[in-house]
Amino acid sequence: MMLKREIPFNLFLFSGTPATPHGMGNQLSPKTRILEHGVILNRLMIVTKLELTALLGETCPFDDKTKVSLLQLTSSLMFQFRQPQYWDCNIEYNAYLLNCGDPSAKVPTDYGDISASINLGGKCEDPYDQTLPILQNWWNQVKLEELSTPDINPATQNNFGMMANGPTTGFACTYNKKCSGKLLCLYNTQPSKNQNANELYTAANPPNTPICACPGCTSYLCPSSPYEPSKITYPQTSCATKDDPEDGITSFMQTMAQDMVNYYRRLVGSGWAPDRSGYALPAKKMTAVKYDCTIGDLTKDLADACTAPNTASPGYSVSYYEERDLTKTPMEVLSTAIKKWAEQSKLVDLGETVTFSGDVEAKAPDFAKMVNEAATKVVCSVTKDECLKQGIRVAVCQYDSIITTGDPVYTTGKACSGCKALGLKCDNDLGGGLCVNP
Repeated sequence: MMLKREIPFNLFLFSGTPATPHGMGNQLSPKTRILEHGVILNRLMIVTKLELTALLGETCPFDDKTKVSLLQLTSSLMFQFRQPQYWDCNIEYNAYLLNCGDPSAKVPTDYGDISASINLGGKCEDPYDQTLPILQNWWNQVKLEELSTPDINPATQNNFGMMANGPTTGFACTYNKKCSGKLLCLYNTQPSKNQNANELYTAANPPNTPICACPGCTSYLCPSSPYEPSKITYPQTSCATKDDPEDGITSFMQTMAQDMVNYYRRLVGSGWAPDRSGYALPAKKMTAVKYDCTIGDLTKDLADACTAPNTASPGYSVSYYEERDLTKTPMEVLSTAIKKWAEQSKLVDLGETVTFSGDVEAKAPDFAKMVNEAATKVVCSVTKDECLKQGIRVAVCQYDSIITTGDPVYTTGKACSGCKALGLKCDNDLGGGLCVNP
């Protein structure tokens, strides 16, 4: 799955990296400091497991090693008042859509992007070796102009300036072989938008001033407050254009919730949902759900209460999950919750008639709510810091159908055989099992 991106990858993570290159202290010019770090970083080899980004499908996404390398190259400049940069999932999704020409995406206001062609061969493979030369070429634009002052020439140093810009805190890069053949990186600010246009950072004055003029300086980086993922990336939240949607989660998380729920509904519809004895019979008229924008605030209230809700919003059923691992991000908490609810199916036998009773009601109630064939919408919320006193983060999802003891959960039969009667068609292009709009 996705690399956890809330921790900056600073130089102190690297074994054997000297605190001051070659003991030269503050006598290095800004340009020499930049080049020195380029040499050090080029020698680093970070080996991690290749992990595909499940929600984005067959896009050959960056493995964790390459993401670490991108963070290293862009978060390790020796600038006074310099901040670390963070890999932002929302920016990554925005960049992914931009790279594929999706009409729902554009470069957010004041953001910057750079791109270059990348040759990845004929199959999904580790892009590390192909990516690093591109990053180094962008970085080497530092050599094209004299930098006794930290002002870049945007005509010749745009790519370097985007990578090295001091005020930048969040960024991400992406590629997609199927739709662009390009490496694209998106940053949450650009040099031309700085207080002094194209000035990358505040220069030390006088030049021999200690490199980090900030409290808590670590490996040439000034610590910053906890990073918050961008709220202005595209696509905009499904439920509002304002920065803070009523359900308290991002557009990416809304899409993730909808897609994960539909994934598990598709497993039921196609006969691949696991149960205690093997696999459940397929559902004949399982529909896809849409994200619900009408009760986001009520769902957030249920999560923020920090206790299991006894009652769902009127007309809805609710699932509740507590996560005690506080290192997990809200996105990780939500995905874990949905997965655990779905895995309740393994605790019961799902026979020819599936009703909300017996073991299904007692051991798999959240699974039943998720795959209830009468549900057409889902809405979720996740706490950030609201429940930290209780030592938990909470995820809540609601579905727009009440299910009570004895109610049918879904109707078994040949997959998609009931779609036509609903005026829908089977989603065969995505593997079948769900009834969708024609």
